[in-house]
Amino acid sequence: MDQIARESIPVAERHDIYPEIDPAEHFSQKTYQGKVAFITGASRGIGEEIALMYAKAGASLVLTARKQDTLDAVKQRILGLVPTAEVLALQTDVVVFEQVEAAVKAANARFGRLDFVIANAGKAPWFIKPLGEQDPHEWWDVMEVNLRGTYNTARASLNHLAKRHGYFVAMTGGASIIRLPHLELVQHLQVRYEPTRGIYYLDMSVEISFTQRAVIVQADKTVAVQSVPVTMPGPGEVLVKNAVVAQNPSDWKTIEWGLVRPGDGVGSDFVGRIVALGEGVDDVKIGDRVSGWLLPESTAKASTAYREYSVIRSKPLIHIPDNVPDDEAATFFCATATAASAVVGFYAIQLAKITGWKVITSASPRNHDLVKSPRADVAVDYRAPDVIEQIMAAAGQGEVDYIFDAVSGDGSYQLASKTLRKDGPRKVSLVLPLLNTEDLDSTVEYRLVMPIPMLDRDFRHGDTYFPRNDADVRFGVDFCNRVEEWMRDGRLKAIPVTVMPGGLNGVQAGFEYMKAGKVPSSSTGLLKLFETVADSVISDNGLPFWI
Repeated sequence: MDQIARESIPVAERHDIYPEIDPAEHFSQKTYQGKVAFITGASRGIGEEIALMYAKAGASLVLTARKQDTLDAVKQRILGLVPTAEVLALQTDVVVFEQVEAAVKAANARFGRLDFVIANAGKAPWFIKPLGEQDPHEWWDVMEVNLRGTYNTARASLNHLAKRHGYFVAMTGGASIIRLPHLELVQHLQVRYEPTRGIYYLDMSVEISFTQRAVIVQADKTVAVQSVPVTMPGPGEVLVKNAVVAQNPSDWKTIEWGLVRPGDGVGSDFVGRIVALGEGVDDVKIGDRVSGWLLPESTAKASTAYREYSVIRSKPLIHIPDNVPDDEAATFFCATATAASAVVGFYAIQLAKITGWKVITSASPRNHDLVKSPRADVAVDYRAPDVIEQIMAAAGQGEVDYIFDAVSGDGSYQLASKTLRKDGPRKVSLVLPLLNTEDLDSTVEYRLVMPIPMLDRDFRHGDTYFPRNDADVRFGVDFCNRVEEWMRDGRLKAIPVTVMPGGLNGVQAGFEYMKAGKVPSSSTGLLKLFETVADSVISDNGLPFWI
């Protein structure tokens, strides 16, 4: 210990007060009356204090440790402080699965339920000697308790917890989050699991719940927050703990149009941190902060964004630079890749300028300052009777080379096509399918720009089939790398957003907000989760313009 004390170990301390987790409130209100807490390693230290806290909050206790006499002493101490507490003390070695299983069965026989399981049993690996001088048996003795013990506890209790939508808490130590001398082998060790969907890896410093809150479609086409299982990633996939989710009209439209059904999840754009890796994933690592796009559909219930944890393919993902906050980063992926959203126009202006184009954009006069802020050269009023003449005059040579239609409706592409050069490429990119083909110019090539082909998967939508294509996936990875670079150096900037309260509970309100036209139906919004799933965010501006 003296040797460690002499080393320079950075330690961050926080002394914030969070009223919602103030123990005094739980003690006075007996928050956990009628609930049962199962605690391993409960004979001393942290485990003993956790047990006392639960008892004071009204919970019944199941205490386990290797020595019955020390457990009995803890039980007597708790009963002395909380005489009404119900305490079952069971001698258990967490390394032996049969003993853990027997303890769980005894707990259910006594109390009929499990609500909280705290996997606290562990050994402190104070390996002062360098790795080459350590006793391998001592090392494994520590690992067996910390790893096998935690697994055994989870394996024996999981099915019982699921019945009550309970909580499993795997206690971790400073060695998993602070770099300590001589503990590198412990810190860098990863644990391999075999869930139903294949192998994944779980870093020691990451804790993942078995259940989560998710926004689920209801029979009346509204949404509600429900408790659902956390699905682990399969081969080529990662599990992301979401921090911010973009909210855009395509989310509520997929519900209205029947593309998702009651019981399905919804939501596409997200920012979060990777907490688990599927088999074969080597292009990202646990802890990476990433942004991505999910495609809600009935066959991919775990792959939606309005939830605490989402499963997604490991590529393509945007790695978020440290200088970009979560709420800005959530708008980048879908909007820069295309998106059925006029906010995409805000980003398309920037992408065009970054790659060297002169940009002419149309928008209402009240938004001219905004569309010029991402460096549009000229902004014209799309409602002006001479809008075509204004655009052609601004082009300099008299006509336009390419058109990106961020509205793709209400005659926008027919009108925009009239500005194209007669001897040019004559191409128009759309963000929505052609619904009205009347008055189309037969000399113009109209192309729907969609991110689906680069998502490293097959996808079928009605009669349309999108097969996975290596070239598209490689393009997606390269595109995300470029977006990351432009975000880092400040060339690509985010559109303003407005925070709405409610977190996941605010999703339906966000939908109604957009449907009512408070944010135009072609704009993108955000849902901001934070650690407590606290606030939702809607973008300040809906911008119906072309480029």
